[in-house]
Amino acid sequence: MSFDDIYKSFEKEAKFWLEELEKYNDIPFLEQSHDEQWTLAKLYFYLYAVCVDFYCGSISNALKEEKIIKGKKNLLGIRTFMNGKVSKYALKKFNKTFSPKYEDLTVSEAKSKILLSMKSMFNLRTELKNTDSKQKIKHPIFGTLSLKNMYQLPEYHFQAMEFIKDDIEAYIVSRKGVKEEK
Repeated sequence: MSFDDIYKSFEKEAKFWLEELEKYNDIPFLEQSHDEQWTLAKLYFYLYAVCVDFYCGSISNALKEEKIIKGKKNLLGIRTFMNGKVSKYALKKFNKTFSPKYEDLTVSEAKSKILLSMKSMFNLRTELKNTDSKQKIKHPIFGTLSLKNMYQLPEYHFQAMEFIKDDIEAYIVSRKGVKEEK
């Protein structure tokens, strides 16, 4: 799979999240879920932070540093890339290691963050296509990954977070906070 193909897959997933924003106004978007951990606003900020700050940031730093990191994918990493998705188990482990300082976003701010994620991935795609770097990056859950594998993970991460979005949506719907369908 080329960097262009990976970007196209990510772009499709990011557009799904953008389309989902059309269902909300700012009031339910900021409403706490039943477990008082997530709001849709925090979830969208998390997607942005994990994509731009963690994945894109790690890849950009690796391209600048050019230091040799040895190691291999661990079993969880191998399974993730064989299945083409992040399991709930891996997601929970990762979420314990990566915890950004959350911002409560409005719906329009969330849209901007997803668009920034897409721009970061697009720009990084160009940089990755123009390098012959054999760099690897130590991932806190999956072991040592190639730049290409690391570049695939934002899409997988966005997909994996859909179950949390679905739970929040179900809670909001039960509280009648979603815009009526036209």
